[in-house]
Amino acid sequence: MTGLPVSLSFIGGSITEGGGVPFHDRAPLSFTGKVTNWVRDTYPNTSIRVQNAGVGGVTSLYYAQCVDMFVPDEDVDLVFVDFTLNDRASGIMGKSPEPDTPDRRGYEMLLRKLLGYRQHPAIIALHSWSPFFNHPNFFSTAEDSIQSIVAYYGLQSVSMRNALFHPTWQRRQNFKGTQWLCDSIHPNTLGHRYYADIIVGLLQDVALQAALHPYEELDASQFETPPPMYDNNLESTTTCLRGDLLQQRVYQAVGWNWVDEGRDGRHKYGYVTEEPDHDIIFVVNTAGCPDPSTMVTLGIGHLKSYERMGQALVSCVSGCTCNPTVFDGHNPASLASQEFWAYIAVTQSEQCVFEVASLTATKSGQNKVKVTSLLLTCMDPEDAHEIPIFKQSAATVGATVS
Repeated sequence: MTGLPVSLSFIGGSITEGGGVPFHDRAPLSFTGKVTNWVRDTYPNTSIRVQNAGVGGVTSLYYAQCVDMFVPDEDVDLVFVDFTLNDRASGIMGKSPEPDTPDRRGYEMLLRKLLGYRQHPAIIALHSWSPFFNHPNFFSTAEDSIQSIVAYYGLQSVSMRNALFHPTWQRRQNFKGTQWLCDSIHPNTLGHRYYADIIVGLLQDVALQAALHPYEELDASQFETPPPMYDNNLESTTTCLRGDLLQQRVYQAVGWNWVDEGRDGRHKYGYVTEEPDHDIIFVVNTAGCPDPSTMVTLGIGHLKSYERMGQALVSCVSGCTCNPTVFDGHNPASLASQEFWAYIAVTQSEQCVFEVASLTATKSGQNKVKVTSLLLTCMDPEDAHEIPIFKQSAATVGATVS
């Protein structure tokens, strides 16, 4: 409203990417495009910079570790955060979510990292919702537990469930209630218009309040982030290797291929093998932590899905040491394919060589493994199991091989 340049960022999953809208129509017809156009039309004399950093199939727990890569700490003024559908009820469909899970802690860590940016951006939580994906119960969504985090930090939010639940189910008998969806998850162009209308409504309310009650300019010392809502859920400094950076760390790949499994303009890159007994070897620098005697937490970003997925063994080859660990990509409790982290503690080394080997063992009947990214953080292994952001269930990180 002052005429100064404004930077908007949209982060989330496939809906934020524009899923449900034809690829070539996303700029004008997706909710991100509609919101952007409204801002530009409303403030024509203001320079508006927009970034859509949506990544399909990831949770807030995954995104939090790589947020600096997706949304650099620059002059970001407003961030829309859309992970409620992807985080949902910790992967359990149709049940009320637990309040304290790795996904909830990941969501809080994501907010804390964004709140710590130099520009102290405003944040709006977008609670996406689908009647089929979340089941017909009002509570069968991660929204309520996530909203408690949003409220703790005093942030704004909009709820698609609150806006659409009753109209959707009251009109279901004549098949009109779900005309805003293109599948069981994604809104179509009509649904994206609903999303945009609800977000614009909030922005209009905020703009009106700002006009009636102008804000005083605050100095940085007044932007103090409160302590974590969840015990010990502090931010960690991480290095995220994805895309070209991941490819540069590959020393040898036998039976693994770099593929893009995305569609409709949404990219989903990673190294994939479909057969057992195939190895891919990475070389990374795990040195540089303040205490050279401590170990480093290495995260393997990998795909989990309800079909075709197999298991893999992570082990150190040379330059560093670690306990070989198995991760499993099979996730029958979910109806979606998403990226997760598998964590392993390694010693510090300027050339840590480790491999990921697909295994014969499988719970799905097939052996597909996909590695999408790597994560490095100076986490003392003695404390790693106490830092809940690095906790994973047995379904995510399997047995340690002795």
